[in-house]
Amino acid sequence: MCHNAVDRHLATLGSQPALIYVSTEVEQEQVYTFTQLHAEVQRMAACLLALGVQQGDRVLIYMPMVPEAVFAMLACVRIGAIHSVVFGGFASVSLASRIDDARPAVIVSADAGSRNGKVMPYKPLLDEAIRLAQHKPARVLMVDRGLNPFARVEGRDVDFAALRERHTEHRRAVRMGRRHTSQLHAVHQRDHRQTEGCAARYRWVCGRIGGVDEAHLPGRARRDLLLDQRHRLGGWPQLHRVRAAAGGHGDLYSTRACRSGPTRESGGSWSSSTR
Repeated sequence: MCHNAVDRHLATLGSQPALIYVSTEVEQEQVYTFTQLHAEVQRMAACLLALGVQQGDRVLIYMPMVPEAVFAMLACVRIGAIHSVVFGGFASVSLASRIDDARPAVIVSADAGSRNGKVMPYKPLLDEAIRLAQHKPARVLMVDRGLNPFARVEGRDVDFAALRERHTEHRRAVRMGRRHTSQLHAVHQRDHRQTEGCAARYRWVCGRIGGVDEAHLPGRARRDLLLDQRHRLGGWPQLHRVRAAAGGHGDLYSTRACRSGPTRESGGSWSSSTR
């Protein structure tokens, strides 16, 4: 995956933009060419290897939408680690459950994110989540964006900028990445995704109402089944009401949603996250 996304474009598109980062929150814009993206992924891979991450280990990424999050995901794939991406700003209790599910060797995080001009500190949430979780990661790789001061835990927290500097000209990750990639089977697990929320309620609807286990259906059949349920139940809003009854979630929409777009009723909310 990393080779197809980055390496194979180096010879012909090395100087072309590969990743464009634009943040209206912190007024930053940065463009990475394929050559620069390749170098950053290699450095991140070298950092993870230096922290003891090996093929098959899990790395949890708790980050805002910054370039380092992309570097971390591609670096994990490159060295054969399994990454689990958690929505930045998740509450400590929810994050703790993700940590226990993924059991990561390393967590990659940042000091804070920003939304609507307000700084959202991540480090206190992460520290509390690790305290609540039964599984304790060996290391936490911290990206300091300079948005919010934070205290480092001695022996656990590692500064990404300092570790990256040590691997600026390091080529070990290139050789390790290629060796690991050549040994990985096509079905080697790439990432770890949580099944909850809409997905969990969708499975409940399929089993209890449709009488079908959607897990055994191909993608198109799942879509057709969901469309069939939508029509039989009277549209998307009614289907969401059934999901709400199944999962206890407040997904209540107006029946006008099918014609004029979603309308929140009292206590209702979209099940998808807004950013």
